[in-house]
Amino acid sequence: PYSVQRKRPSTRTLCFRAAEVARNAGQPDWVQLIALIHELGVVVNQIDSKTAIGSEDRYDWSRASRSHVIGCGTPDRASFAEFRYLNADAREDAITPQGMYDLHCGLENLLLAWTGPEYLFHMLKHNEALIPDEGLSMLRYFSLGDWHTHNEYSHLTNEDDEDLKSFVTEFDTLRRAARKGCDEDMTCDECDQLWDEHYQQITAKYGISGMLEW
Repeated sequence: PYSVQRKRPSTRTLCFRAAEVARNAGQPDWVQLIALIHELGVVVNQIDSKTAIGSEDRYDWSRASRSHVIGCGTPDRASFAEFRYLNADAREDAITPQGMYDLHCGLENLLLAWTGPEYLFHMLKHNEALIPDEGLSMLRYFSLGDWHTHNEYSHLTNEDDEDLKSFVTEFDTLRRAARKGCDEDMTCDECDQLWDEHYQQITAKYGISGMLEW
């Protein structure tokens, strides 16, 4: 199966498909909005030449890759655990599962790997977006699968995080379903129609329809 070459749909198509899955599932408009923008961290490569990837051997942090907590021990079941020895945290002799954090300090106080969703989270906060905190948390934590799917980092999370976990898991499941069913690119006309008839109003409602600082 790995020899089959499959064309990857555009970021625009993936975003609109995810938003439409959320919309058809009856999710609130702010969940639809998060679905619409969750892959847009890659856009920064187009608008800021300093972050653009100049060669294939340079790490592209802007993509929605799996995230992890920095500054503490890596979970045993972490993705690509065989490369843990390359992690500076793992090379510290005194590193512990708690690391530099207080027990049950909460996810909001943790330093996460710099990824596209993490960048978007901070960009939206900087621009004072009106998206509910639950929506911003979905955006920030959906790629932290070790937490919301495999129950890692429980010694660092608090009750608020546990209340949030099911919503983050549901969003991650939703976006995965949208991606799995996305076989063809949407046309410009299709995207423009969806934008004009529905999503433009949602972005305006939550304060991100104008010029944003990236």
